[in-house]
This record gives sequence, C-alpha cells and structure tokens, in this order.
Amino acid sequence: MKKILSVLSAFCVAFTLTAQTELLENPGFEEATSSPLFGAQFEGWGVPTGSQIETTDVHSGEQALKVNSNSPTENNNIDQEIGSAVTPVFVPGNTYRISIWYKVLTPQTGGDVKLASYWNSSRDGELAHDSQILKTDFFTASEWTEKVIETTCPEGATSFYFRLQVAKKAVVLFDDFSIQKVETAEPSLQILPTSLPKVQANINTSVDFEALTIHQSNLTAPVTITIMGTDAAFFSSSVTQATAAEQEVIFTYTPTAVGRHTAMVAFEVAGHSELNLTMRLEGTCIDPTLTPTITLTPTEVPEFTAEAEQSSTFHLTLNSANCLDDIAAQITHVEGEAFVVNAALYPKNMECNVDITFRPSQAGNYHSKLVFSTTNATSVTLDLTGVATEGSGENPELTTEFNWDISNPTTLLNENFENIQHNQMQVIENWQNVVRQWQRPWWGYEHLDADSNIVERSAKATSYKYQTSNPDGIVGEMWLVTPALDYKNAAGKTFTFRVMGDFMFEDHDTNLELYYIDVQGGVPYMQKIEAGIPKTPDLNKEWSEIHMDLTNQSETIADVFFMAFKYIGLMGEDNAVTYYIDDVSWGRTDLPKLMADSAQIVMTASPGVEQYSTAITISGNNLTQDIKISVGGANKSNFELSQTSLPSAGGSFTVKFKSNNEGVHEAYIKIASRGAADIYIPMAVLCKTTTGLKNETVDMDIRYIDNGLQITADGMQGYEVYDVIGRKYDGRATNAESVHIPLTNKGVYIIKVKTEYGTSSRKFVVQ
Repeated sequence: MKKILSVLSAFCVAFTLTAQTELLENPGFEEATSSPLFGAQFEGWGVPTGSQIETTDVHSGEQALKVNSNSPTENNNIDQEIGSAVTPVFVPGNTYRISIWYKVLTPQTGGDVKLASYWNSSRDGELAHDSQILKTDFFTASEWTEKVIETTCPEGATSFYFRLQVAKKAVVLFDDFSIQKVETAEPSLQILPTSLPKVQANINTSVDFEALTIHQSNLTAPVTITIMGTDAAFFSSSVTQATAAEQEVIFTYTPTAVGRHTAMVAFEVAGHSELNLTMRLEGTCIDPTLTPTITLTPTEVPEFTAEAEQSSTFHLTLNSANCLDDIAAQITHVEGEAFVVNAALYPKNMECNVDITFRPSQAGNYHSKLVFSTTNATSVTLDLTGVATEGSGENPELTTEFNWDISNPTTLLNENFENIQHNQMQVIENWQNVVRQWQRPWWGYEHLDADSNIVERSAKATSYKYQTSNPDGIVGEMWLVTPALDYKNAAGKTFTFRVMGDFMFEDHDTNLELYYIDVQGGVPYMQKIEAGIPKTPDLNKEWSEIHMDLTNQSETIADVFFMAFKYIGLMGEDNAVTYYIDDVSWGRTDLPKLMADSAQIVMTASPGVEQYSTAITISGNNLTQDIKISVGGANKSNFELSQTSLPSAGGSFTVKFKSNNEGVHEAYIKIASRGAADIYIPMAVLCKTTTGLKNETVDMDIRYIDNGLQITADGMQGYEVYDVIGRKYDGRATNAESVHIPLTNKGVYIIKVKTEYGTSSRKFVVQ
C-alpha cells in the first residue's frame, strides 16, 4: 500500500495539473550511463559517487536512481539547477509543484532524506524565500512514497536550485521527480435566477418567493447569506450558509406592518470579495380591513380665466389614508394644453398642498382632466376648464427689489420646478426671482434624464450671452428666494436641494452661494452658508444632493426665515459657467437617507499589484431610486469599483486599487440616491515596495484651536489641506514649525505635511 506524504493542507487550494510542461531534465532517470570507474551518471543530474542504475525495483518506467551512500561526508547530494538569467523558465508570482518519489532500502535512524533546495538570483545569490518549505528535516519511508511541496517564484529569482541530501550509509531509490507550474482552478459563484419577482401578502401572513439556486465551485469557504436593510426583519431565508455545489434557497416574506418593504440579500464568500453578489427582495403588505382613500378639498375647481401668456392658479388640499404608495397626479388634455400641476407625486397619508395653474399660450377655450391615483385606491378626477383672452403680449417685468413678507410662512415646501417654462423667466408663486445687476433672471430649464428617460425640470442661472463682449467687466447678480419658511411649526427641520454646475473651469470666479435670511423690524439679516456647492470642473454635469439639518437651532434660527440662492458671475460670451437648482424642500419628515458602514478606506499596496478593500455596506431609509456609486478625486484612475449601482434596499461593494507608482494615492467614493444627501468616503492608499513607511518618522501634531487647525511638525517644509472630496483648501511652503489655518466649515479634512524627514498624510475630523 502506497503512503502519500504532503506538506499541503487538503483544503488549502484546489488545483489541477493537466499536460503541464515538465521543468526538470531527465525527471525519471531514464537517461543514464555507467562506467566501472565513476559508476552511474544520469543526464542533467549531479549524483553521489557510487550511484547505480536500478532496473528491478522502480516506481514507473524502465529504471530508477539508486544511491548507496558510502561517502565519508555526512550527506550526499542529488542536484539540478533549472533556468538561468539568459533562459528564464520561472515567472514571479506563479506557484510550482515539486514531486519526489523515493523508497528507503537501508534506513539510518529514521533520518535518510531531506530537501535542501532554494531560489537563486544571478545578482543576489541564494534567496531566503520559502526556505521553511524548501529546506526540510530528514524524512523516511520503506515503500514507494511521494513527497510533495509547493513554492512560489519570488521577484528577482532567475533559477531554482533543486537539491536532495541523503544521509551517510543510507541506501535509497529515487524515481519520477517533477517540477511543474500549478494551474489553479478559478473560483466561481452564480445565483440563478438573478432576480426574484415581487410578492404580496396580507398582514401577519407568510408567502414564499420562488426558489433560487446557488451554484459554486472551487471556493475555500462557505457562501454566507445575509439579509440587510431597514425592512430585513420581514424577510427570512431557508438557509444561512451554502457549501454544496448546488444549493436551493427559499426566501419568505412575513410582514407585520402595512406598506412596501425591501431588503437586500448579500451572498458573500470569505477571501473572495470579488465574487460577492447581492439581490433585492421586495414585498407588499396589505390589510384587507383598511381601504386606501384619496380626498380633495374642495372637490370641484371653478373655471379658470387668464390672458394669453399669463397665468392663474387655484389652490386645494389633498389628503390620503391607508395608502401604500405616493399619490400620482396626471393631466390628460382634452382641448388645448394650458394646465399644469405643481407636482407629479404627492406624499402618501398626509395633507398636501396642490396648486393647479392655468397658463394659456393663446386665446381660446381649454379643457383637461386631472387624475389622482394610487395603488388599490379609487381614483379622483377633476375637470379643468379655462378661458383665455387676448393678452397685451408683454413679458413679465424683471423684479429688482426683495419682498420680505413673513405674514404667511409655510411649514412644508417641496418644489421640483415642474411648472416652469424652458428658457423663460422663473415665475413661481411666493418665490422671488430678483435681478440685482444686469438683465438676466433665473430661467426654467428642461432636460432628458439619461437614466429614467424622463423630462426633468429645474431652475437655471447663467450670465453667458452669445456674441456679447464685456470689456467693462460687468457682473450679473441674480437671486432665487424661497417662500417664507416656518421654523417653529415645521414637522421636519431639514432644508434640502439638488445642485449641478456645468462649464466650470479651474479657478473660475463665478459663484453660486446659499444665504440664510431672517427679518428683524423689516430689515433683512443675511448670512452666507458654506453648503458644499460644486466649484471644480471634475464635478461638471454631476448633481449633488445637499441636506442641511437645522434641528435644535431655535436660538440661532428665527421662527420665520428665507433661504436664497445667489448667482454672481461675469456676463457675456467669455463666461459659460451655469448652475442648476432642483428639489428644494423644507419641513419634510420622509426624507430619503443613505448610510455607510465605513467612514474611510485606508490601505497599503505594492506597485503593480492589485489590492482589494473590505466590503463596504450601504443601506438607506425611504429611498425611491437606485443607489449610484462613483469614484472622484485626483487619483481616481487607480481605483475600480466592483459595481457602480445598488438597488434602493442597499448592498455591498468593494474597491480595487492598482498603481505602478509609489506614493500616497488619494480619491473618494461618492454614494448618491435621488433625494438623499450624498455620502463621501475618502480613500488613501500607500503604494510602496517595502514594508516600512517613511512617514512613520514624521512627528506631527494636529489640533483644532481658535476656529482653525494648528499643525506642528519638526523640520516642516510645507503643508496641504484638502476637504473630504479632494478639493484643496489651503497649502504653502513654510519653514515654521507650527502653522494655524482658519476654518470656516466643520467636517473631514486630509492634511499632508512635508518635513525634512519625510511626508505624512493624516485625516482630521472637526466636529
């Protein structure tokens, strides 16, 4: 019976050896000559004096090597050098399998054969790499036995020196040696089907999703199944781990609350984050005893009248109860097109203001139907009629003065600019569109959303004018001011908006600024707020969601206040910088929210070698759209995301880093979903060939003192300060040992300090 000895763990790695190239010369000792003076000589091998050709007791083939060790030295060597700097055969990073068949005929106290091999460099000589594997203690076996080891070719190796040592007076047979490259079978994970249809259940009952199957191969750990998200408690899985090549899994939906519920399932394998998969679970829970209702007050709308090119607005109240989804409003035009409504969706199960505007383009009669609908509810239809008379043809005059009327503040604002006219002056009830300098107000703007293929509308500010020079440097200044906002009585205390810049260039002077305004004795008090409005060209055409939580600030926020967007920029053909505003809200309690389990990513890597982050998990509340993930910053080309989107229920992703250049590589991850404040996760990777870090010697102290950063470092030569998304805040060369940098905003900062001893980067959080 043959006995197999191996220094490999049986579950360490799955491999296959199929028709691989043999790297040893004469591995089976079949090519040999014999002489009375020198004994047997084997082609390609160095063998001890007195070695013999064995033809009777062989492992395979016609002959084997017989070593009869009578040398006066303690050990006798069997050796061969494979490869050279001129004819390389090994590839750094590849793994090679060494196999030795042997049989001890005359043992010597159990210590008969040992390995004494090594990797060799033409420049550095013997390398210590894998020496604990390649140089073994003595081993023995009285039957034909295979000794197997695996070693990885290190950087700089030009050859491999294979050597066996045989103990003095031991008689040993050798046959069928081998050195071959290991072909590792690729691990795989597949989930079929790739998505599951939605299910519906009555409250406090269960329903199963259709079964899915996990297909896996060559994995070193089981597949773990984790259900995540705010609604995870309503979902369960038939198994939590899968180890079989094919494993059926059934998910169950058991809701205890009426509504739509979503969760994210993560299929993860330890050590193989690149294979991790996610799947969305969606269920709808209804209570058959509760009927969804939609109510309008008043129930009818009187006939509208207006001049052509002018408008008339009617206000009503919408209430809903027991609804699963928000209330959709859709207008169907029967005769002419002149009616618009202030929103396409209204929040469910709460009181909402509905503004119907009659805006005819020419004289005549108009008729439309406005339908309010939601899932499982009886729709409500309004007949809208209007008569338009000939107008004066004059456009609305520009407003140049503010009106600080605080007599009727609103507790809920949710303006999505759906009623604007493309490239015409913004005219929205209770909003102010004020031109302080030049003759350009805020305009309406329409564009086709690339993801949803839906026409989106927003407010637009620009001072660009075609073929108009501006030798005098005239600056345009335009304000868009919200209605008066009620701080004291608002249910929610968060002010939100979306903003996007376009045609921005480095160091441009155009600004979009946000102002808080309250009125005391009829006199406005204005304070500019640093809200993180985009300024740099890498953010062109990219929407940013900004949320400002004003909770517990009653001592600094007036009971009634305004928020205002101020655009200021050089007018004419030389300045195309444009800003867009959308989804301005105040007082909402159903705001979407994103959450990440990682505040930063810090890694070390070697040049040219891929490095993966741990899994980053994203979850959210009240999300209505998928989650978008992107990379930005100075070194973004060195980072790659495992996926660029997640469903609204959340999920996980990883980051791959690779660079051929040494140094600190910085970038950031942006997490975004429509209506939720963006999340930025800074990333820093030290890419270095050695394990030591130069900047460990930099003695640096950072403190927040007197509304600024106090940086102290021995031998300082300069510093740079960046915000969390990689924009440079401050920086200069200096010989001072301590510098103070005033800060206007709290948040996360990256500080890079250069000293005579090296360079160091630190993250500092100002709270």
